[in-house]
Amino acid sequence: MESRVSAVDPVRRERTMAIALTIGAMLALASMDAALKSLAAHYPPLQIVFMRAVVALIFVLGYTWAGPGFGQIRARRKPALLGRAMLNMFVLALFVMALKRMPLADATAVAFAAPFLITAFSAWLLGERVGVHRWGAVLVGLCGVLIIVRPGAGMLSSGALFALGAAFAYALAMISSRALSRTESNTAIVVYNLAGMAVAAGLLMPFVWVSLRVEDLWLIAFVGATGAIGQLLITQAYRLAPAAVIAPFDYTALIWAVGLGYIFWGDLPGTRVIAGIVVVIGSGLYILHRETRRRRGTSQGV
Repeated sequence: MESRVSAVDPVRRERTMAIALTIGAMLALASMDAALKSLAAHYPPLQIVFMRAVVALIFVLGYTWAGPGFGQIRARRKPALLGRAMLNMFVLALFVMALKRMPLADATAVAFAAPFLITAFSAWLLGERVGVHRWGAVLVGLCGVLIIVRPGAGMLSSGALFALGAAFAYALAMISSRALSRTESNTAIVVYNLAGMAVAAGLLMPFVWVSLRVEDLWLIAFVGATGAIGQLLITQAYRLAPAAVIAPFDYTALIWAVGLGYIFWGDLPGTRVIAGIVVVIGSGLYILHRETRRRRGTSQGV
């Protein structure tokens, strides 16, 4: 009995640490989104993309130098990595445009359409098998998103179309990540993503640049730091525990978004948005449940 407990305890500790890291990562990323919303009031989206990419790249390169080493940046499929960077540039620019027009919690909730789109795209683009149960959950989840955006009731002016566009582009970027992860290291994927975004957006800076306000410099640094910290925390979490343990805690991002939106802008989601969030979370967790069962069955030869 004692040996069994001692064998389980390290696993339990690692999973507890992974959950804590995931919750911390969601706080960091939600804080970054709140800072992006503040910057969106004064700067064009592409300039924000450029500043965020440059600052985050500095942090990531520093971490790479101190940790895994620059040898991890070597890549085999550079054009594909840079194509993914272009997708993520659109993701961030569209999401900034949504944040400028929507409460933080609403924009975050709409962005959670991405997991449903990833499931759909994985069937069409990667040839992965998606069963009836998961297709049903995808449709229910997208209905939850529609509850939030309320088509026909000022959807475009509210910025929901921009948030949906960001979710669409993010889903494509994540599909490309699945393919790239077979040949490229995580470090290479992150570095090429940030470098590609910085260069592409930087080429457009002469046309959109707005002079920086001194009081915004700390906020720009904060965006880069929280983005890098969130990425590093979630990466470490997935090293310590399976996705089935960690993924449900991604939804704590909605809790942080509601809290930060209320603290800084006095925004609270209405009954309709809360109902949509509940549907989205429930559908997302069901997809995760079915995916976990499918992988367990595959590993057991079922």
